[in-house]
Amino acid sequence: MRGPGRTRPFPTAVGGTVPQGVAEVGECRLGGVDQWVLVRGRELANPPLIHLHGGPGFSETRLLRHFNSDIENRFTVVYRDQRGTGKSFRPSIPRSSMTVEQFLTDLYELVDMVCARVGKEQVVLHGHSWGSLLGVLYADRHPERIAAYLGTVQIDDAAAAESASYTCPLAAAELRRNRRVLEALRAIGPPPIRHPVSSPRTWLQRLDGQSVPFPGDQPQNQSTGPVETADRAEKFE
Repeated sequence: MRGPGRTRPFPTAVGGTVPQGVAEVGECRLGGVDQWVLVRGRELANPPLIHLHGGPGFSETRLLRHFNSDIENRFTVVYRDQRGTGKSFRPSIPRSSMTVEQFLTDLYELVDMVCARVGKEQVVLHGHSWGSLLGVLYADRHPERIAAYLGTVQIDDAAAAESASYTCPLAAAELRRNRRVLEALRAIGPPPIRHPVSSPRTWLQRLDGQSVPFPGDQPQNQSTGPVETADRAEKFE
C-alpha cells in the first residue's frame, strides 16, 4: 500500500512489538481509484476478515475499531473506505462509476490483494447494511473465495425496505397529527425519490426517538415518546 497514514503496532507485555502482527495503512488502487485501506491483526496467520461498511458513503472504521477491535486478536481485519467515501473521497471520481457493478469490481480486486498479502485463498466477509448487499452478491459470484459470510442489517428486498422507510414515518406522523413531518414527507414523495435517500429515514428516526427532534416536532395531543413497537412492526411486515 502507498500513501500517508499511521496505525500503532501490536505491543507485547514488555513494551515491544508483536513480530508476527500486521498493522498497515495506506492507499490501494482498486477499480482505477485510490482507496484508503487499514489492515490490522495480531497474527498474520489468522484468517483474513474484510469489513464492508454501510451507506453507500458511510465510513464505519472508527465505530468498528472502537467497539470491535478485540476481533483483531483472532482475525487479520481489513477496513476500507469505499470509493467516494471518507478518506477515499476524490472530487474527480466520475458519478458514472458509482454503480453496484463497479463496487463489486473494487471488492474483487481488494479480495485478491488481501489474499496475496496474507497468503490465503479465502476471506471472511462481513457486510453491514449497504455492505451486506455487496457481500451477498460477491459471495454468490465468487464462492471459492469465501470462507464465511456474515451480514448485519442484511439487505434482502431493497425496494420493499425503501418503501417501508417512507410509509412507516408517514403513518406515524398521521397518527400523531404532526403537520411538519407530514408536509416534509409528502414533499419528498414515495420511492423512487429524487431527494437524498436518508430524508425519509431521518424523519423516521426522529419520530422513533432514535435522534433528537427539531424544535416544533412535538406532536399535537399525542405522547412525545417513540412509535410503539407493535405499530412499527406492523408497518414493516
